[in-house]
Amino acid sequence: MSRIIRLVMLAVIFTLFVLPHLETPRKPESRPATENEVYMTLLSPPTPHPSQNGRIDFQFEAVRILAYRLLHKPSTRDPRRRRFVVLTTEFVPQEQIQILKADGATIHPVKTIRHPTTGTHGEREQQQPHNQFNRLQIWSMTQYSKILYLEPDVLLIRPLSELFNTQFSKDMYNTNYLFATIGDAPPPPKDASSRSLSIVPKADISTNFSSSIFLLRPSIQHALYVNGIYRDPSNTEYLPNMTENSLLQYAYRSNGPYPWAPLTTKLVLQKPGMEDITGSDVVEGQFWQDDSDLDWELRRFWYFAWGEMTGYYLNDRLHGTR
Repeated sequence: MSRIIRLVMLAVIFTLFVLPHLETPRKPESRPATENEVYMTLLSPPTPHPSQNGRIDFQFEAVRILAYRLLHKPSTRDPRRRRFVVLTTEFVPQEQIQILKADGATIHPVKTIRHPTTGTHGEREQQQPHNQFNRLQIWSMTQYSKILYLEPDVLLIRPLSELFNTQFSKDMYNTNYLFATIGDAPPPPKDASSRSLSIVPKADISTNFSSSIFLLRPSIQHALYVNGIYRDPSNTEYLPNMTENSLLQYAYRSNGPYPWAPLTTKLVLQKPGMEDITGSDVVEGQFWQDDSDLDWELRRFWYFAWGEMTGYYLNDRLHGTR
């Protein structure tokens, strides 16, 4: 019995006085591999702001729908909880910025980049939207390892998280880079008998591409490269009517130093129809435009998404729970 008592006493002493002083090595806290992979869009309203004319700022509402579907909606949110970054210009009202923050978006203010003022560009500066070249600032955001950029008028149908697994390309020096997007294919026929789904086929990288959605690895090298094309007047020989889209088409042309790579399929970006909802990951269009030539059923689907988002955040505000 005495031996049992001694063993118990030793165990108590060890537990009370010795064990707390034994340093057990701790494993360093590992940061998730996806922490610096983000979704991103640009909110750059026209001037005067629509609210000054008593109109709805539909671009702002579309960004809120993106936030809801990327961050909160169970069937479309990112399973790895990647952040959603909204670039905002100086023309975005503070009230809208506060709303987007409450929605869960990360706000990143940017300054407006004007149209090039060299040569004939200066004559067209007043004809171009003031927000046309603002996205060029994304290339310098090296705090992010990968950026999946989405235009505000892109509507998610299914999660896009798998796109972050797109393989890197290699340039002529065997250095990794990443600029992947969707081929700008002609709109598929609207005759239902001639197709099952208007899914964009695997893109041929010799064709043009759409810049409404692209996956980018920011780097100083590519920031200098893209902005060099923007600043160099000699590029007017190749880009006589320079827009941001034509600049990107030139920068990532198939016979250039950094050919663009195709993203996965099931992304409908040109004149989608309601039948595309069943097999597409995203559809694109300014569904709120009164003069839109898009199918009314699809436009009504967007308005349903708008109402769903509004109701979600209203419920959160009233009940404090999601």
